[in-house]
Amino acid sequence: MRMKAYACHDSRKSAEDLNTLMAALNGIEQKLRKMDPYAAMNGLKKIAGGYAKYFDLSVIDGKLNIERRNNAMSFAYNRGGTFVMFSNGLDSWDDMMACYDCRTYVEQAFDALKNELDGGRWRVSDPETARGRLIIKFVALILWCTVSAELRKEKKPEPVRTVLQSLDNILAVGSGDRWRVLEITKKNRTAMTSFGIGVPGKFVEISDRMYIPESVRREALGNSD
Repeated sequence: MRMKAYACHDSRKSAEDLNTLMAALNGIEQKLRKMDPYAAMNGLKKIAGGYAKYFDLSVIDGKLNIERRNNAMSFAYNRGGTFVMFSNGLDSWDDMMACYDCRTYVEQAFDALKNELDGGRWRVSDPETARGRLIIKFVALILWCTVSAELRKEKKPEPVRTVLQSLDNILAVGSGDRWRVLEITKKNRTAMTSFGIGVPGKFVEISDRMYIPESVRREALGNSD
């Protein structure tokens, strides 16, 4: 099969790869220094596994001397964030990178679904309750993805979690049809404005098929459409 190869470099992945490598090497060095020098030399491959290629060990004056191999470290630095993608159906670089970005966003959404969104108490005995909670979590994921896309569009570095938490202080108090929203801070207004959301207005309790006057509707929606 004839395939096209695309060589890519992701600077963010490069930083992540190098951080992971350095953390692993530092952890291995700490283990080795706690061992008998000769036992450390003989057990390097068992302790370091695939990271053994980065180390040169020797015993000097009865003490363990640890050095990192320059060639191996240079290769890791140069390789970090670099990968090759193969395709037998996409002929253009733009299409290939669009698919790669799409895969990245899908991975981020799955990560948010598992770690960012509150999904506790899934073990329920009622199937209807389970379906209802699944719908709520799916809507929350849509909200998360929408905020994430807007942040990418505006090239803002803050995480989605930070943006959503900045609105946690907004509260409404009251009962029946008498409600009011507590203080809306400048930070709240900034976040809402950036996403085209009007400041909360009057809360109106309605009954089934109740007619809502246009003036009340616009007030409840914060004078927005």
